[in-house]
Amino acid sequence: MKPEILHALRIWEWRIWVLLLYALPLHEATKNTLWALALVLTSFRAACEKSRGRMDAAGFGVVVWVAAGLWATGFAIEPASSWKGLWDMTRAAGMFFLAARHGRSPSRREATVRHVLLAAAAGSAIGLFHATHALGGHEGRIERLALQIPSVGHYNQSGTWLAMAWMFALAGALHGRLVKPPALLAVSCLLVGLGLVATTSRTAIAVALIITLGTLWFARPRFWLRAGLLTLIPCVLLVMMASRPLRERFLFRGSFHNRTAIWSASIEAFRERPWTGVGLNNFKNVMLETDDPMRFATVDHAHNLYVNSLVQGGWPGLAALVVMLGSGLGTIVRLRKNREPSVRLVVRAALGVWLVAVLNGCSNTSLHHELSMLFFVAIGLAASAAPPRSKGKLDFATTTKHSSPLPS
Repeated sequence: MKPEILHALRIWEWRIWVLLLYALPLHEATKNTLWALALVLTSFRAACEKSRGRMDAAGFGVVVWVAAGLWATGFAIEPASSWKGLWDMTRAAGMFFLAARHGRSPSRREATVRHVLLAAAAGSAIGLFHATHALGGHEGRIERLALQIPSVGHYNQSGTWLAMAWMFALAGALHGRLVKPPALLAVSCLLVGLGLVATTSRTAIAVALIITLGTLWFARPRFWLRAGLLTLIPCVLLVMMASRPLRERFLFRGSFHNRTAIWSASIEAFRERPWTGVGLNNFKNVMLETDDPMRFATVDHAHNLYVNSLVQGGWPGLAALVVMLGSGLGTIVRLRKNREPSVRLVVRAALGVWLVAVLNGCSNTSLHHELSMLFFVAIGLAASAAPPRSKGKLDFATTTKHSSPLPS
């Protein structure tokens, strides 16, 4: 194929990738269309250039994770629902390979993080507008405050998504030159932070706070930046605590009792199908006892990433999750000594997102739909920057500090 045609394909491939990042939190149908188009263009160009990347450990972990979903689907109680869940996993895996390919050069890695941050800020701004509009200015209705990102939905899921987005924002703030002018960076970070707090998702807020404090401790940023972030955190929390209804909801209206009832029923369902699970998106087949012993209820998921994987995929599903998370962390750790600015940016963002998924997974399913897509964007960027494991062999998409950037 002519070089000019390949060049045009590269340009449009990148443009569609950027549009996909913005559609991710904003519009479901547009996001799916752009995802399919991005995958087709990337695959077509790779075929035309006859380029084959060697898959690294993180890519292998993603494939194992999807394969476990296929295994669970083959034995699902309701196969139709499980195939839908498998599509969700495949869509997330596609984001990994797209991010790994588009992050081959430092400028493209920085641009991807920048666009994720700006897209998250836009989604948070829209969510804040709808949330405050719903309140109508009445104090008695503030307990209804529960921000939702347009394409993400439920406030707990939006909270987890924004906690992941906050890791991109924090990494961008520490990077310093990610968004120009600096005021736009500050506004974007503020919008993402306010959006996260406005979800009132307690676990997501707590996890993001802990990771932020840990990052600031180890990163040792400039004094003004450290002081600004540390001052912002208590100010936002104090504003929330100033409202009695919101304070009661945030501190006292827990749901741990409900979760333990779900987890207890989940273990019973797992014991009946330990090697196949009930199937993806089949958690509604797990019967939960209610206050009325003659009535049963169901829920959509286990409100726990690990229990959910165990019930839906059995032992293979949980093992695949552990392999995928472990290989992703291993890829990030391999970059820890690389001081190249774009790599440090990706390491901070990817490690933060990984920790959000792992820690928040203790009380919610933190890897499905848009959550898993954003998670794999971060892990894919880390994979794109990881050095090859053996001399003379390239991983799926690599750039080291000793080599020249690969063409985008």
